[in-house]
Amino acid sequence: MSMNQQTRQQLSEKLKRLKPFNACLGCEVEPKLGIKESLFVFYCPECGWRTGAFKDFHAALADWHRSNRPNDSFIAERWASRFEQLKREVHV
Repeated sequence: MSMNQQTRQQLSEKLKRLKPFNACLGCEVEPKLGIKESLFVFYCPECGWRTGAFKDFHAALADWHRSNRPNDSFIAERWASRFEQLKREVHV
């Protein structure tokens, strides 16, 4: 098994152990993990909301949970602001 396959398998097992995840505040869907150039990003497959890119898996996960905390009006406002910013980036 290659190093990359081993790493992906370890991450898959880690994700299973860490569930359940906070659902996306916009559409209540569980996030997916994206990895590009050794950076971790959690994103919503429905609306596209995403965390920042982090070199550390746990930092990306913490950002998702902190940013999608239910029943918190401050977090909801910040989430909406970030969502608008992401939509502008896509249309530029």
